[in-house]
Amino acid sequence: MHLLDRTLEGSDSLVLDSVLLLETSQIVLHAPQLHVGELDVEVLVPGAAEHEAQSVLKKAASVFSGMSLQAMGMVDVQNPFAHLVRPKVDREPFRAPPREWINQLMRQGLEEFQGEPRLAFVLALGAGLRWGEITSLTWEDVQRDNVRIAGSKAKGRRGRMVPIGTLAQRVLESARGQGAVIAGDGKQVHLALCAWLRKQGVTDAKPVHYLRKCFGSSAVADHGIFIASKLLGHASIGITASTYAGQVDQLPAVGF
Repeated sequence: MHLLDRTLEGSDSLVLDSVLLLETSQIVLHAPQLHVGELDVEVLVPGAAEHEAQSVLKKAASVFSGMSLQAMGMVDVQNPFAHLVRPKVDREPFRAPPREWINQLMRQGLEEFQGEPRLAFVLALGAGLRWGEITSLTWEDVQRDNVRIAGSKAKGRRGRMVPIGTLAQRVLESARGQGAVIAGDGKQVHLALCAWLRKQGVTDAKPVHYLRKCFGSSAVADHGIFIASKLLGHASIGITASTYAGQVDQLPAVGF
C-alpha cells in the first residue's frame, strides 16, 4: 500500500461527477478505490489505480479552485485537494527506437492482428491517435486519405485532420463499416494490444500510447517539429519539442 501523509481541510458535502463525495471528515473515491481521511490518503490499488487517482484529484483541485469556492459562498474555505496533487515534473524526452524497428513493428502488427485490434493498432501507430480518440472515432471521421478528430472528442478540444499513408488507408478502407470504428469491447482491444506490445519488447508504462510516440518520432524526422506538433494535436509546440528533444537537437546544415 502507498500512503501519502497529507492534511485535508473539508467543508460542506459536494458531489462531483458521481465519483467524488466530499464531507468534513471523509472523502470516498469510488473509482479507483481511494479513501481519504482527515490526515492521510491511502491508495488501496497500486500502479495504474494511483495514476488514475491523481487524475481525479487534479480535476477536483481544478473544480474547487479559489474562485469556484468564492462563487459558492465559501470565502474562508481553502481548496481541499490542492496539497493532494503531485507537482508537475519536467517531461522526459522520448527515447525513440530506430526507424526500421518502427517500420518492422507496423508490418508485424498488421500481419498478426485481426479485426478491431488491427484497426486500433494502425490508428495509433499510423495516425498517432490517442486511445480516447480511437475509441470515439466513427467511420464518418475516416476519410480516404485522412482521419478527422472532432474538437468535441479531442484532448483540450483541439480538433485536427491527420493525413494517413497508403498502408493505413488500405487497412481502414478494407474494414470500412458504419458507426463506431471500435464497436466492440474497447477494454479487451486495449488489453490485447498491450499484451502483444509487451511481447515485442515494449516496456513503456503505457504500451498503446507508445505507438503514438513512435508516430510522433517519425513525424518529427520526416516533417520537423512544427508539423509534428500539428499532427499530434499538442497544446503547444513546446510540448512536442520537449518530448522529442533528442531528435530536435540533431539539426541539419543549411545548404548554400
